[in-house]
Amino acid sequence: MGIASAFDINEVEWKDWGNGSRSAVYKPDSAVTMQYWEMNPGAGAQPHSHPAAQLTYVQAGFMDVIIDGVKYDLCPGCWAYIPANAIHSTLNRGQCLCINVDVFLPERDDRIQSEPGVKINHHCW
Repeated sequence: MGIASAFDINEVEWKDWGNGSRSAVYKPDSAVTMQYWEMNPGAGAQPHSHPAAQLTYVQAGFMDVIIDGVKYDLCPGCWAYIPANAIHSTLNRGQCLCINVDVFLPERDDRIQSEPGVKINHHCW
């Protein structure tokens, strides 16, 4: 079992993926990885797969997700489930920033937790 922790995307260094998107990664233990994404219009991920299953939640904007050849048009409030090893891709098809959160089960071993940056000093934790 992991140790309880909290994570704030405003306190960490973000990774710039060089394709119009950036992300922050939280890895509380080996059971899960969470990745918070901001994608500019036209940005996305090329077809790929990984051994971790993935849940994708769109918080803002619009995103196309293609999973094993099937296209899903996602908007705010939509979830998609991507099974382990499924070939999938994403694209921000909208005219504004797309914000989405990916949850990987178990962890993605090719992701590194974002390094601390500015300390906000949360009073509740």
